Amino acid sequence: MPDHLANEIQRKKKSFQNKVVVSSVRDFKTSLLPTSNSFKKKDHDNQLVLEEVARIRKLMPFAGTRKLINYLKLFLTQNNIKMGRDALFNLLRNRGLLIRKTKQFHITTDSKHSFRKSPIYLKT
Repeated sequence: MPDHLANEIQRKKKSFQNKVVVSSVRDFKTSLLPTSNSFKKKDHDNQLVLEEVARIRKLMPFAGTRKLINYLKLFLTQNNIKMGRDALFNLLRNRGLLIRKTKQFHITTDSKHSFRKSPIYLKT
């Protein structure tokens, strides 16, 4: 076997071995993550916040995230939860609980309305 082919095979073997070691280390690290107490506490805190958001939204269905953070301040301090506006946005976005914006303009086919009328440029 030529030397350059043998060297290429050795290089590929080493590369493959390095990839296996790196992926096994990565899998080992990720297997440790869910069992740590900080992740359990964070999940518990997120669940508490989501329950409180649901309670507030029963009273005010269209309360957005910026208003929710003001309503949640006392709750967060009482339960010793550190969560800011951006973290609340991310939590609600991941759970699909953000409020959709309503349209800010009017669409009408009624020509006898009090809104501004655009001139018709199209002539047939």
